[in-house]
Amino acid sequence: TSSPQSVALPGRTIEVQMHTGHVIQLKFCSTCKIFRPPRVSHCSLCDACIANFDHHCPWVGNCVGLRNYRYFYSFLMSLSFLCIYILAFNIINIVLRAQDKPSFADAIRDTPATIVEALICFFSIWSVLGLWGYHTYLICRSVTTNEDIKDTWNSSRRGVHMKNPFSRGNPCLNCFAALCGPLPPSFLNLRAIVTPDNNNINMSPTRMMNTINIDETRQYQRDDNNYQRHSSPVPPHSDRQQNRYPSYDYV
Repeated sequence: TSSPQSVALPGRTIEVQMHTGHVIQLKFCSTCKIFRPPRVSHCSLCDACIANFDHHCPWVGNCVGLRNYRYFYSFLMSLSFLCIYILAFNIINIVLRAQDKPSFADAIRDTPATIVEALICFFSIWSVLGLWGYHTYLICRSVTTNEDIKDTWNSSRRGVHMKNPFSRGNPCLNCFAALCGPLPPSFLNLRAIVTPDNNNINMSPTRMMNTINIDETRQYQRDDNNYQRHSSPVPPHSDRQQNRYPSYDYV
């Protein structure tokens, strides 16, 4: 008898063309039963697909993505200024007290709480400022933390010319789009009436929904067999035609 052989399943991917002309690959999410749009990734902790997924922050207990990234960046900026503010005034307080004491050590013994605050801010400011600077660097490049860790747009690693289709080519424009650009409406109706669960079954809304309303005029039906229509191998780039791929405006 021959040993059983593993059979590779067909790839659950499709290719779409963005309005910039770039052709990108969309992966099928087996949990949410949808083809993930560009820059969407599934978070196992939140059990949902997150638009413009950056990372899951354990400090705020939530995913950082499309609709809350600018608030997360503002949080880092304000926290950095707060650490600098506290550290500066703690140093000023110690220096002023030292002028009225016979020695600097007496001023330190007179204000132990100030010393503790100064030490906490001194060691915290490096990580907070570093994280703020890192996200400023990502915003200027129009790259998410997830893409930077995976090295998605590194041309030298992949051996082909991989240009970031989401970058506007100017750091100022990228910062303006990320921090001051318009936000799309939420997929969740926060004012909807929540019906009680009589069967005491706790299911994720992502798994209970059969459709996702993208806007008021279009509705994408989600079907378990939807991926089978797109599971055939993708032809090489030389055989692509402009009209073979649906246009995807997601910048």
